[in-house]
Amino acid sequence: MSMIDEIRRIMADKQFSTIEEAQSFLDSYSRASNSRPREEFHGLSPDQMCQLLYRPFDSPALVEFAPILARTPSVLPVTLFALLVDAIGAKGLKPTATGNLPRKLVDEIAVASMSEEGYEEHVRFGQIRSETDFPDLHITNVVAQAAGLIRKYKGRLILGRECRRILANEGIAGIYPRFLRCFVTKFNWGYDDSYQDLEIVQTSAAFTLYLLHLYGDDWRDVSFYGQAFLKAFPRVTNEVMPTDYIDPIERVLDCYVSRSLMRFAHFMGLIETQETQQEANKYRLRTHRVKRTSFFDEVVRFYHPVTRAD
Repeated sequence: MSMIDEIRRIMADKQFSTIEEAQSFLDSYSRASNSRPREEFHGLSPDQMCQLLYRPFDSPALVEFAPILARTPSVLPVTLFALLVDAIGAKGLKPTATGNLPRKLVDEIAVASMSEEGYEEHVRFGQIRSETDFPDLHITNVVAQAAGLIRKYKGRLILGRECRRILANEGIAGIYPRFLRCFVTKFNWGYDDSYQDLEIVQTSAAFTLYLLHLYGDDWRDVSFYGQAFLKAFPRVTNEVMPTDYIDPIERVLDCYVSRSLMRFAHFMGLIETQETQQEANKYRLRTHRVKRTSFFDEVVRFYHPVTRAD
């Protein structure tokens, strides 16, 4: 039943002497309705969901992100950023004519950050010829600049003032919270992918973390989280134009898994993944299982007494 139908039902046998009295009743009903837990929100009320969607970093009664980490995390963006810091140094780094990192440096960082097997797999179909050939490094560089950790000055890439302060006082561990916030609030998750905008996928980042908080202690197929997202935001399928070869629901699920679980949660070290299919199909993201990492609880904490319902 829609909200409008529900209001019509409860108003059917009500008598009001003035418009103001009717409005007061509706306001009270709306406040009560928005504060009640909803099944499709997994125990969150509409008011709490609104906080997660639009104020995830400013809702301490519901969720808190660690401002400082107790240790340097062994996660890819931090590793890549540390290598970038070394390369930039005190003198800065001259980018290419297109503004990218020098090809030689990109290859050196790839070798340093990957296992020998991982590097060989990466270059099996082509050598690294530019920053964009190493997407993880490219995204790290883009986010770091958007966060002001790295900036351009007189034709060179240098470390921002705030970055230098963080490194001096907190070390490389202090970079992660700033990087995470920028990744969620400024970086476009649809950057360089083939899906529609579907902004709610990124806007619901904290809801995805909330689902992982509730259910991520066990291995679950990515479809579990995709279906939970669709149940919470069913209208998102209206943003996908149906065709003979694209089913809107399937398209939304693929987009959610790619952006929210793989390109966000996995990239930031908040989940680990397992392949659940034959090797020939290993790039089909919808055939993976995920589980939150121990690092997850060092990054984000939810304050909501919800008992999960399996």
